[in-house]
Amino acid sequence: LLNASKTLRVGPSFAGMGDFSVAEDVLKRVLGISVAQATPADLAETVASVSEKSIEDEMALDRERFVCTVNEDVHRRSVRVGLGLRHMLVEGAFTAVSANFLAFDSPEPPVNTVPFLELSKAMSRGIGYGGEGDVLTAALVGTLASAFGEVTFTEIFCPDWRGGSLFLSHMGEINPAVAAETPELIEKPFPFTNALNPAVITCAPRSGPAVFVNLVPGPEDTFSLIVAPVEVLGDTTNEEMRSAVRGWIRPACPMETFLERYSEAGGTHHSALLLGDRLEAMTTFARHAELPVVVIA
Repeated sequence: LLNASKTLRVGPSFAGMGDFSVAEDVLKRVLGISVAQATPADLAETVASVSEKSIEDEMALDRERFVCTVNEDVHRRSVRVGLGLRHMLVEGAFTAVSANFLAFDSPEPPVNTVPFLELSKAMSRGIGYGGEGDVLTAALVGTLASAFGEVTFTEIFCPDWRGGSLFLSHMGEINPAVAAETPELIEKPFPFTNALNPAVITCAPRSGPAVFVNLVPGPEDTFSLIVAPVEVLGDTTNEEMRSAVRGWIRPACPMETFLERYSEAGGTHHSALLLGDRLEAMTTFARHAELPVVVIA
């Protein structure tokens, strides 16, 4: 399945995040992942060609599928840039995409915001995603989406030592198909570059069984897969937290044991969260893909 992965990277890989960085020739030779490089400037032509009717139609759809509290101007520019990115993904027949938010640095149209909204929507259509130029995890998410469906890109932000759980989050990317409740569409402050504030969806994944999956680059151009059965916990009752992409998982083993074994196995900080009791399916997938697998259970 990984051999079918064709990934678009918009902007360079994030220089300060080397744990997922793999040379493109190694990705192609070992995993069959092909990578095409683009910049926000490359998006400009397709974004500029997006029709006003397409924008209005997409905004109307958003108002049906999300709770929209976002300012209309913010919503419109996010949809415009997002539809331009969607066109590029369709035209290039890409199965996965990654974007470095720092590459979006202009407040001037046509590409004047980070397309977080479209990156989330892309996952709901089965397109893989990884943040900050992480094409490795993007290809993994795309592969899992094609096989199992309900999967999202995610990241462990911090442990809850008292509660024995792990807090998952990211800047503004989550697959709305995994949401526990109707996602909310909001304006996200963006202080990192001169780009204008984007619209993002915020939600938490549905509670219940899931599998936490990480594709690990190892020594001498090797790769392995970490899979861990987890329980997705219920959403927060803290209203301030509800304006963020969020989720909490509890590993099947003590959380301290999970973190120790995850580190020993070389786990990176970007992963996939696959909803459902899919542990056996994931170990079968690892054998099919000829990937050594570490099960943390």
